[in-house]
Amino acid sequence: MIKKSILLNNINNKEKKMRKTICLNMIVKNENKVIKRCLASVKPVIDYWIIIDTGSTDGTQETIREFMKDIPGELYEYPWVDFAHNRNQALALSKDKGDYLLFIDADEQLIFDESFSLSSLDKDFYFFLIRQPSGINYFRESLILNRLDLKWVGPVHETIVSSQAKTFALLQGVTNLSITQDGHRSEDPRKYLNDAAVLEKALETDPENSRHIFYLALSYGNAKEYEKALYWH
Repeated sequence: MIKKSILLNNINNKEKKMRKTICLNMIVKNENKVIKRCLASVKPVIDYWIIIDTGSTDGTQETIREFMKDIPGELYEYPWVDFAHNRNQALALSKDKGDYLLFIDADEQLIFDESFSLSSLDKDFYFFLIRQPSGINYFRESLILNRLDLKWVGPVHETIVSSQAKTFALLQGVTNLSITQDGHRSEDPRKYLNDAAVLEKALETDPENSRHIFYLALSYGNAKEYEKALYWH
């Protein structure tokens, strides 16, 4: 069982003067219901924040401004294009805002245990353990050295890449709880079909992209369009 450390604020205060700085980097839309939970979980470890809102109509913007007013940061409002495009916008805005960038989605939260420490960050990419309600866990790049040539690729199910990254590690003492049922995207009954449409369009210009093909089959399977899922498998 993972326990949240009651010493986290003390750890943060002691380490901030000696550790690398961290900038939170996010994109959000209509996440007012969950955004405070996410931001509260990252506040103790960040020094700055850059968040792009892509068209919220539920007050997400004001909630972020109010909740994050005690930490330096910037909220921008840009129109939605796709995941890679808007994440790259946030990436560009964060270039000089911290030694490391922390990536998290609004329907996620960080949980720390007593072994957690940021005092010796020296790798290019740090992975966090992602725990899902389904019981399927995986690792995802979540804390990344800011000076690298970083770029998000993929209009959906995007991933971040760098030709300069050489060192990788799992960051101990932290787990990302992915509570995907209550985020804005998960409330859309056409989520998987919408993703499939985006991926089919992407394959028109990049037909051999195995990542797109994999997630296209997965999207159709999740949408219970099994014949289409089998076709793309």
